Amino acid sequence: LVRLAFALGLVVIIEQPARSFFYKTSHMMNALANIGAGRAYLWLKPYGHFYEKPTELMGTAPWLQSLKYPRVRSPGYFVDTPGWKRTWRRDTGKPGVRGKKGLKETQVYPYRFALTIAHLYAQAMQM
Repeated sequence: LVRLAFALGLVVIIEQPARSFFYKTSHMMNALANIGAGRAYLWLKPYGHFYEKPTELMGTAPWLQSLKYPRVRSPGYFVDTPGWKRTWRRDTGKPGVRGKKGLKETQVYPYRFALTIAHLYAQAMQM
Protein backbone atom coordinates (compact mmCIF):
# COMPACT_ATOMS: atom_id res chain seq x y z
CA LEU A 1 0.00 0.00 0.00
CA VAL A 2 2.91 2.36 0.69
CA ARG A 3 4.21 1.98 -2.86
CA LEU A 4 0.72 2.28 -4.36
CA ALA A 5 -0.06 5.46 -2.40
CA PHE A 6 3.28 6.95 -3.46
CA ALA A 7 2.69 5.98 -7.11
CA LEU A 8 -0.69 7.75 -6.95
CA GLY A 9 1.04 10.92 -5.73
CA LEU A 10 -0.33 10.74 -2.19
CA VAL A 11 1.56 11.85 0.91
CA VAL A 12 2.60 8.81 2.92
CA ILE A 13 3.06 8.96 6.70
CA ILE A 14 3.33 5.94 8.98
CA GLU A 15 3.38 6.29 12.77
CA GLN A 16 4.74 3.68 15.14
CA PRO A 17 5.93 3.63 18.74
CA ALA A 18 9.66 4.35 18.84
CA ARG A 19 10.44 0.81 20.03
CA SER A 20 8.46 -0.87 17.25
CA PHE A 21 10.18 -3.33 14.93
CA PHE A 22 7.71 -2.55 12.13
CA TYR A 23 10.18 -0.37 10.21
CA LYS A 24 12.90 -2.97 10.62
CA THR A 25 11.11 -5.68 8.64
CA SER A 26 12.66 -6.25 5.21
CA HIS A 27 9.40 -5.44 3.38
CA MET A 28 8.94 -2.11 5.14
CA MET A 29 12.61 -1.19 4.84
CA ASN A 30 12.45 -1.80 1.07
CA ALA A 31 9.13 0.00 0.61
CA LEU A 32 10.24 3.06 2.58
CA ALA A 33 13.62 3.17 0.82
CA ASN A 34 11.91 2.97 -2.60
CA ILE A 35 9.76 6.02 -1.89
CA GLY A 36 12.58 8.00 -0.25
CA ALA A 37 10.82 8.23 3.08
CA GLY A 38 12.11 10.65 5.70
CA ARG A 39 12.06 10.03 9.43
CA ALA A 40 11.03 12.07 12.44
CA TYR A 41 11.46 10.99 16.05
CA LEU A 42 9.30 12.87 18.51
CA TRP A 43 7.63 12.75 21.88
CA LEU A 44 3.87 13.27 22.12
CA LYS A 45 3.86 14.85 25.60
CA PRO A 46 4.61 18.35 24.20
CA TYR A 47 1.46 17.91 22.11
CA GLY A 48 -0.63 17.13 25.20
CA HIS A 49 -0.33 13.35 25.63
CA PHE A 50 -0.50 12.25 29.27
CA TYR A 51 3.01 10.74 29.16
CA GLU A 52 6.12 11.10 26.99
CA LYS A 53 5.11 8.48 24.33
CA PRO A 54 8.23 8.27 22.16
CA THR A 55 7.00 8.05 18.57
CA GLU A 56 8.58 7.61 15.15
CA LEU A 57 7.07 8.87 11.90
CA MET A 58 8.27 7.87 8.44
CA GLY A 59 6.96 9.15 5.17
CA THR A 60 7.13 11.50 2.21
CA ALA A 61 5.61 14.64 3.72
CA PRO A 62 8.07 17.52 3.17
CA TRP A 63 7.24 18.94 6.61
CA LEU A 64 7.93 15.70 8.49
CA GLN A 65 11.24 16.92 9.93
CA SER A 66 9.55 19.98 11.49
CA LEU A 67 7.78 17.66 13.96
CA LYS A 68 10.95 16.60 15.75
CA TYR A 69 11.17 17.13 19.49
CA PRO A 70 14.42 16.52 21.36
CA ARG A 71 14.66 13.69 23.82
CA VAL A 72 13.73 15.08 27.20
CA ARG A 73 15.55 12.48 29.30
CA SER A 74 18.95 10.88 29.26
CA PRO A 75 19.42 7.99 26.79
CA GLY A 76 19.21 5.37 29.55
CA TYR A 77 15.94 6.71 30.95
CA PHE A 78 13.11 4.18 30.98
CA VAL A 79 9.76 5.74 30.08
CA ASP A 80 7.22 4.05 32.32
CA THR A 81 3.68 4.04 30.95
CA PRO A 82 0.30 2.64 31.84
CA GLY A 83 0.59 0.35 28.81
CA TRP A 84 4.03 -1.15 29.32
CA LYS A 85 5.31 -3.60 31.87
CA ARG A 86 8.99 -3.59 32.73
CA THR A 87 10.52 -7.01 32.17
CA TRP A 88 13.97 -8.57 32.05
CA ARG A 89 15.05 -10.60 29.05
CA ARG A 90 16.14 -14.08 30.04
CA ASP A 91 18.58 -14.47 27.15
CA THR A 92 20.50 -11.21 27.66
CA GLY A 93 19.59 -10.12 31.18
CA LYS A 94 18.79 -6.63 29.82
CA PRO A 95 15.62 -4.68 30.61
CA GLY A 96 12.72 -4.92 28.19
CA VAL A 97 9.03 -4.11 27.98
CA ARG A 98 5.80 -5.78 26.97
CA GLY A 99 2.24 -4.59 26.61
CA LYS A 100 -0.24 -4.80 29.45
CA LYS A 101 -3.91 -4.03 30.04
CA GLY A 102 -3.61 -0.21 29.80
CA LEU A 103 -1.85 -0.26 26.42
CA LYS A 104 -4.94 0.74 24.41
CA GLU A 105 -5.32 3.90 26.52
CA THR A 106 -1.92 5.09 25.33
CA GLN A 107 -2.81 4.81 21.62
CA VAL A 108 -4.90 7.97 21.47
CA TYR A 109 -3.42 10.91 19.54
CA PRO A 110 -3.47 14.19 21.43
CA TYR A 111 -5.75 16.84 19.93
CA ARG A 112 -2.84 19.28 19.51
CA PHE A 113 -0.85 16.67 17.55
CA ALA A 114 -3.77 16.06 15.17
CA LEU A 115 -4.22 19.81 14.65
CA THR A 116 -0.49 20.23 13.96
CA ILE A 117 -0.56 17.49 11.31
CA ALA A 118 -3.69 18.97 9.69
CA HIS A 119 -2.19 22.48 9.70
CA LEU A 120 1.12 21.36 8.17
CA TYR A 121 -0.69 19.34 5.52
CA ALA A 122 -2.96 22.28 4.62
CA GLN A 123 0.07 24.61 4.34
CA ALA A 124 1.84 22.17 2.03
CA MET A 125 -1.24 21.86 -0.20
CA GLN A 126 -1.35 25.66 -0.69
CA MET A 127 2.21 25.77 -2.05
